[in-house]
Amino acid sequence: MIASRGGAPHSERSLVRSTFGLGLFGAAVVAVHVVALIFVGRACRSPSLAVDTHGAQVDQTRSLTGTVPSQLQPRVTQQWETPPGPGLQRLRWAIERRGGQVESVTATQLVGPFIDPQKPACTGRVVVGQALLQNSAVALVTKLADENLRGTGAFGIGDYRSLGGMTLTWAQLGKHPDDRSLLPSGSKPERGYLRIAFDVHFDRVTVPMVLALVPELHNGELSTAIYSRAKLEFGNRVLQWASDKLGGDRLATKLARKELSQFVLSALAPPPPVPLPGGGTLRFTYCDQPLQIVDSAYAALPMAVVITPLPSAPTVLPPTFGPTTWAPVPATTTLALDLSLDGLNSVLFECWRHGLLDRVLADAKIDQAFNNDELVREFLTVRISPLRLALPPVAQVRAGALVLGTEAALSIADTDRAAPLLGHAWSQISLQFDASAKLPHASLQQLALTCEPTPGHLEACYPLLAQAVGNRTTQFDQSLTNALATTLNQLFTGTELTSPDVPGSLVLGELSMQATVTEANAALRLNLAAALRQ
Repeated sequence: MIASRGGAPHSERSLVRSTFGLGLFGAAVVAVHVVALIFVGRACRSPSLAVDTHGAQVDQTRSLTGTVPSQLQPRVTQQWETPPGPGLQRLRWAIERRGGQVESVTATQLVGPFIDPQKPACTGRVVVGQALLQNSAVALVTKLADENLRGTGAFGIGDYRSLGGMTLTWAQLGKHPDDRSLLPSGSKPERGYLRIAFDVHFDRVTVPMVLALVPELHNGELSTAIYSRAKLEFGNRVLQWASDKLGGDRLATKLARKELSQFVLSALAPPPPVPLPGGGTLRFTYCDQPLQIVDSAYAALPMAVVITPLPSAPTVLPPTFGPTTWAPVPATTTLALDLSLDGLNSVLFECWRHGLLDRVLADAKIDQAFNNDELVREFLTVRISPLRLALPPVAQVRAGALVLGTEAALSIADTDRAAPLLGHAWSQISLQFDASAKLPHASLQQLALTCEPTPGHLEACYPLLAQAVGNRTTQFDQSLTNALATTLNQLFTGTELTSPDVPGSLVLGELSMQATVTEANAALRLNLAAALRQ
């Protein structure tokens, strides 16, 4: 972002930005299970359909297969319910009973190709809009330059009085041909820079000045070269003598070049490391694509999310959907964070790897709320354990929409059974983006419950429970949306980013989200209403 965070309280509030809100969806999905259980009662019945699965839970291609009992085989259908490609793939076996009742068993496989943690690909970018420069950066830079020019002057010109006409512009040489003499020879027209132009008022003359701050990315390090031009030709021998003595270089030296350079570096740096509550840190880094500057519009720095595999499961990694196309940047943009599907899934993976999403589920105490419910204690024999995400959540495109798939594990204890069952709850949440709404509408689209009494042996369990949940998903759409909106606004609104090397601070205001969805990929944009405070 523009600067590293100042102070521990803001570090925790910075947590994962949008993706933390998406992680909370898992808790909402679990709530659906819990509420539905209360209404099902003793209609639940023991498993009957069984499948012995073959294949790894994680593979480069979908390779799961299953064997059903021979007496049921003619009546059982087997079908992949998700299209081929990377992500969470769902294989379903189903059998229709008398009365139209359907029993089903589902298995989930995390399918590649996967992101290579040793070669961070560009999965996102930080966008600093022209609006941020002209709305609030002009005042900050004017104050900085004015403080450093105090006491400057020369005989015949007089003392420095004030600055005027300050402009800050993301620029390209092709749009400012007069700046060619300002930059080194060999610079290409498309090379971008931050152009700072202003007038320096002395007692007797006004000196127009231009500074060009050129950001350069080499070997994973961002630096800034500064070039300056001062027009000190007056056609008067006395004033010209004084101007030569004053000199444009001397003026430029007085302009706090180090502070201005640090301002650009901080503006275009990847977000600072984000400490995650309960342990772990989300980290960002530069990647191998060049910085992009569009004249009078914005500057964008490509970045990547740092991925660290699980020591116990190094093959479990975020799937890669490849590069995406970024949406146009509106003129009103101040600060934005663009994430491709790979970037969003990298953030989700890191939050899952550090246990953050499981802690969110545990803090919700959904299992306790269910097990201690008066109706459950009186009428049901089923009790559930806290849930954990068995695989990292994956955002992907399904039927032209952005969806979030999850695979959760829980223990289901039933007094009618000798031992608890391991349950798998597979869900898919759809995010609908409306141009008139600042945040997406979330709705539970699919849900499946399967039991695994022994490793690799799956059984249909509590089929009426799964059916009841499916029939009630619309009741929870509004609560899911409210949870997303509340979480994101709490994390962003009022957050202040500071750095000891940059005067002032960056204050984040209201958040809005948009998504650009293509046939197989998507780009998520987090628009942050940002302003510089002196």
